[in-house]
Amino acid sequence: MSAFRRGEGWKTIGAGHKPRKWSPENFPCSCHVNDKLIGKEQELVALLAQRTRHILSSNLYRDFKLFWQRTLRCRTDQVFDVVVYGIGRFGEFRNAQYQLVLVLLLMGKLEPEHKLIDVQNVYFFDPLLSEQESRVLDSFGMKRIEENEEGKRRVNRLTLFYMPHCGRALYNNVIWANWDSLENICILGNSFEGYLDRIRPTKRAHSDRDVETGICIAEAVQAGIVNEFQFVNDFGVIGAFNDLALHRFKNFANQTARPAEYIADGTCEAIIPKIKNLVI
Repeated sequence: MSAFRRGEGWKTIGAGHKPRKWSPENFPCSCHVNDKLIGKEQELVALLAQRTRHILSSNLYRDFKLFWQRTLRCRTDQVFDVVVYGIGRFGEFRNAQYQLVLVLLLMGKLEPEHKLIDVQNVYFFDPLLSEQESRVLDSFGMKRIEENEEGKRRVNRLTLFYMPHCGRALYNNVIWANWDSLENICILGNSFEGYLDRIRPTKRAHSDRDVETGICIAEAVQAGIVNEFQFVNDFGVIGAFNDLALHRFKNFANQTARPAEYIADGTCEAIIPKIKNLVI
């Protein structure tokens, strides 16, 4: 049984702003337009360049850089794969534009001098993206995930899952899929503590759906195998980076087994009840 139904529940976010008309002066000097991009696609890249200047002129990226260096503490020679889930319609929504710029800066795809990690492969998936938006991501060297994996991507090397404002079930599935090798993953997304606060009985009555879509999150937190570092910022665009947190996982192969109800006789599907109209 799937933890959530295919193609359902991906959210777009924020208020939209029309992109500026493309022209060369709209780009930072180190941001180059792919010659294969045309019209609207060029405008989108120009808009991302504008958002980049805003982020770099604010305290946001300076604060994020300090936050990243203090919390991740990776060796300088470590190379990441990056998986971007649910980035949203960045051609239409301002929050999605800023969220995309942050991960592009992190990887050195916009301004190489601001790169914080070395990357080998970068993948993306959001079923709501237009073909124009996907072509823009292609131009940054990002690779399309062609099918909805429902977050159940198993990794065997250090991988950052970038998932701002994704739903609880999607985070849950990432953790479930990598339960036996959680030390390979980092998740940059919404606070797990915030999710758990919303389903704890002491806070309010909660439904079976709330519990079932967050069971692996809860198990990981309760077992003490995940460290959450919350990013506090005063960026002026409300809703872009609120509740952002970095999650690092410990190697716990000899400590905690995968929850019994999630073992599926050798398959990679989580055994939980199918929930109609589940929103992630």
